Amino acid sequence: MSVPPDAFSLDGKDYALTPELRLAVEQLRAGKLQQAQALLARHVVQYPESDQAWFLLSFAVTDPKQQNECLQRALTINPANTSAGARLSRLHSAQQPLPARAAPASGSPAKAEAPKPAAPASRPAAPPAAAASPPPKPKPGAAAARAEPAWMPGDSSAPPLEIAEPGKPPKKRGGCARLVRAFLIVWLVLLALAAGVALIWALLTFLPVVRTPRVVPTPPVIAPATLPPTWTATTSPTPTYTPTITITPSPTATRTPIPPEPTTEAAMAQIGREVADLRGLAPLAPVAGYLLPADDVLPVLEASFLANGGTQAELDDEVRVLSALGLVKPTYNLFNNSLNSLTDSLGGFYFPWSKELFVIGSRFSGIERWVYSHEYAHALVDQHLGLGDLGVYPECTRTLDECSAIRALVEGDASLVMAQWLKQYAGPKDYQDIASYQAPAQTLPEQFPPDYLIQQAQFPYAAGLDFVYALHQRGNWAQVNKAFERLPESTEQILHPEKYFAGEAPEDAASPDLSATLGDPWRKLESNTLGEWATFLLLGYGADLEAQLALSTAEAAAAGWGGDSFQVYSREADDAPLLAALWVWDTNGDAAAFARAMKQHLDGRFRGGEIATPTGECWSSNAQSTCVFTSGRQTLWILAPDDFTLQAIRKLYPGFS
Repeated sequence: MSVPPDAFSLDGKDYALTPELRLAVEQLRAGKLQQAQALLARHVVQYPESDQAWFLLSFAVTDPKQQNECLQRALTINPANTSAGARLSRLHSAQQPLPARAAPASGSPAKAEAPKPAAPASRPAAPPAAAASPPPKPKPGAAAARAEPAWMPGDSSAPPLEIAEPGKPPKKRGGCARLVRAFLIVWLVLLALAAGVALIWALLTFLPVVRTPRVVPTPPVIAPATLPPTWTATTSPTPTYTPTITITPSPTATRTPIPPEPTTEAAMAQIGREVADLRGLAPLAPVAGYLLPADDVLPVLEASFLANGGTQAELDDEVRVLSALGLVKPTYNLFNNSLNSLTDSLGGFYFPWSKELFVIGSRFSGIERWVYSHEYAHALVDQHLGLGDLGVYPECTRTLDECSAIRALVEGDASLVMAQWLKQYAGPKDYQDIASYQAPAQTLPEQFPPDYLIQQAQFPYAAGLDFVYALHQRGNWAQVNKAFERLPESTEQILHPEKYFAGEAPEDAASPDLSATLGDPWRKLESNTLGEWATFLLLGYGADLEAQLALSTAEAAAAGWGGDSFQVYSREADDAPLLAALWVWDTNGDAAAFARAMKQHLDGRFRGGEIATPTGECWSSNAQSTCVFTSGRQTLWILAPDDFTLQAIRKLYPGFS
């Protein structure tokens, strides 16, 4: 029996991996323990009965006690997990035996005893600044070029590799369950759909924020098994747009926010002083802060959406654009997602346009105090540096890639303040409240949100925190303040701060206007820039699961990004899409690598529709034609309703005609 790439063999049985576990295995193979720890710790918090996840987590941690407890957890859940048993025996033979948790009797699965919250530990020396002597071009795909460990889960031919960070002794942290609880705490910080998991360990043990060579995207937390029984992957590359039930936002009666009672107001004022001390910015005006009951969140967000010109028609056009790119299904409705984008998801939000700060909750416990530190940091930066002047809030007036980069700066700033507040000012009760908190995946829950939107929502928090930490390491908060004066220009600069420091701007990828050639039947929906991050998402997190590439492949393909531009049109008569996207790459080799990845991606999306052509890689299926052309350092991708239109568009691009 052949095992699909998203599965692994364990105990002679093939196990399908969730996207999160699939990514964790890839990180383990690449030797990236911090990222694997983050993914697996979050997974076992959500799915504590997953013996596969506990088994994999034993390879992501380096402390023998943690490894021991992870394996014992796996065996407690599934005594028949012989791989975990064999690994535990090997560990015990290589070290002083540790007290083992008894396996439960058959038919009576025992529940693992929850560990006590980890006590704060002293902070070790900080790592060197991320920007010091960087390699010429450490792109996100660099991991793909590394030699992979010989071990994979299920390989019984040789003992699994004990993967440790080069040059570092094992870290003594306590039990594996304590590690999981630690990860859960900071998972909430970066949750804008679970963002920033790599720093959870650092916050609770007072480590500095860990710089990673790239932002590791966190896959959706919904396991494939939760899909409806009748669901099957579509074989249609881009189905004809069918309007869904339209959600027409109506001005729901919004209650006037109630000022907090005196005790809460005093606590907010105290946290404000603490944040001002951490951030080095004195408040210039009082901040209107409110506790917002969960039932009142939807009307507040709806009112803000409408007040800032949001309409369902605009959301429908945005879906048409994303559907042409293959990032969402054409029947998806963006309304709830748009409302969620106004929040920080972990439990609060700050509106630069109204200068109001909201913490979601009915009491001011440690959770709300923690969230308040994040939102108050936004308010301070707004007062001094002007968030409303960035061209991002309340709507993006720059390219999509620029706006993603600037949001990463803003959210990374507040997330680092939040981490510092937890370290320096949070008390034991705050830690206790946070440790017992299970945050929702989204402020307004959705069923089966698209993979792309989950990753896009995480980016400002996970990548932004890494970026701001690199700034902070170079010159403390003064360097971060300077970044608001010289804003990052691309997600490439966020992913690789050394490119920001070097002033490496995106290359121009000028595209011709297609309107005259297409004529009146066509309506222009978008002309914009994807950037390195969205290019990676296009390949790795598209709506068609069959077309999603391995993340290492997608990273390597996006690694040579230099610049891009894309245009999307819609034919009024039948909603047929037309897309033309042009990329400029750093080298000819980068262009060729991307073209190979696009071929693999489009083979999956238009499976069975490949056609032979002398000029490029082309496919035709379901009344759609698409081709990828390469010329030197440039790649052109066109999707059209027929080959005649496709070839007419190709002739408009110099170098491809």
